[in-house]
Amino acid sequence: MTYEQKKNYAYCLCLHLCVIRHFTGGNAIISQGGIFVGYFNTTLGTYTAIIINSIQFIFIVIGLVYIQKIIGKRPLFLFSITTLSILNIAVAIAMIFENVGAM
Repeated sequence: MTYEQKKNYAYCLCLHLCVIRHFTGGNAIISQGGIFVGYFNTTLGTYTAIIINSIQFIFIVIGLVYIQKIIGKRPLFLFSITTLSILNIAVAIAMIFENVGAM
């Protein structure tokens, strides 16, 4: 592959990852997580985005360096998408019940 082909392949991969992250709710967790946590603890709600991004960064490094070599890319990707989807559903249910309690 030439450098241009590798660059185009990397752009397509990044675009697909951004779309998957958007549709699985990763962006909503980061942007709305602070508001949700802020109801319970205002100080922690201020730093929620930083905490979530730090945890993501740590697990990305661990995933890329260690786990990927053990189980491979595809199982790691399928596990992460499944886990993120389940956690997003749990957050949505928690927000529904939080709104019901406020009524």
